[in-house]
Amino acid sequence: MPKRKVLIIGYGTIGKRYHKILKKINVINKIYIFTSQKNIDKRISKFDEIKIINPDLIIISSTTNTHFRYLKKLNSLFINKKILVEKPLFLKLKKIKHIKNYVFVGYNLRLHPVIKFVKNWLKNKKVLSSEIYCGSYLPNWRKRPYHKTSSYNKQLSGGILYELSHEIDYARFLFGNLKNINSKICKVSDLKIKHNDYCNVTFKTKKNSIISINLNYYSLISKRFIILDTKKESLYADLISGAVRIKSNSLKDKNIKFNFNLEDTYKEQILLLIKNKFKELCSYFDGYETLKTIELIKNKS
Repeated sequence: MPKRKVLIIGYGTIGKRYHKILKKINVINKIYIFTSQKNIDKRISKFDEIKIINPDLIIISSTTNTHFRYLKKLNSLFINKKILVEKPLFLKLKKIKHIKNYVFVGYNLRLHPVIKFVKNWLKNKKVLSSEIYCGSYLPNWRKRPYHKTSSYNKQLSGGILYELSHEIDYARFLFGNLKNINSKICKVSDLKIKHNDYCNVTFKTKKNSIISINLNYYSLISKRFIILDTKKESLYADLISGAVRIKSNSLKDKNIKFNFNLEDTYKEQILLLIKNKFKELCSYFDGYETLKTIELIKNKS
């Protein structure tokens, strides 16, 4: 397999994570970084240099407010390149006409073994309702003080709906398109941020299933789980521990434990891109639909 060149745009927490993962993949021999930071190996400071480098894979991991601008520029420079945009796709519903490259959005939780299991388990089942929850403590997300990160600034990150949009994406991935019924977004904690830190939204699917998503980033107890009730069974899936429990009236309870490392989901994204296996990845168009769902929630709250 030929060696690949990769470009990472943006070198914050997620950019450094991708860099660490890329260095462990044998088929990648050169990794370039587009950043304003100094003393970075293979650093690029001018956008025009990207065309000279001609990378095989490009990862946009800069702050969310820059995604549209960078992707639009790359789409004008290249044809048939593989581009991974870290989630969410954009901050606003802007469209890039005539996408000329293979563009995907970094919703890596689609590759989580628990999500894969639930997706397969749901086949031919009628879902009555589902509760999806994600709660954590924003100051613990990164090593730097949170007021010095993009999460502190809504203009850079978009706030809770964008930062925790994994749940919205995998809800769409599991259940299909979602119709907003009711939503509540507000600021309830004493975190020193100027945007909302709580969101509760209820959706209805085309099959009339009720899907509730609850998000916050002030909880000192980190939890990320899915509860699913079908006509005959109930499922509890913990995305942090990898534990799944299935209960029914007619069968013995089933308990499954997945041994996994979340870093592997990022690595799998890269390997699937390299191998041109795109089916499990979130496409540009699917990422745009998730962005439309976020806008729907905002407009209804």
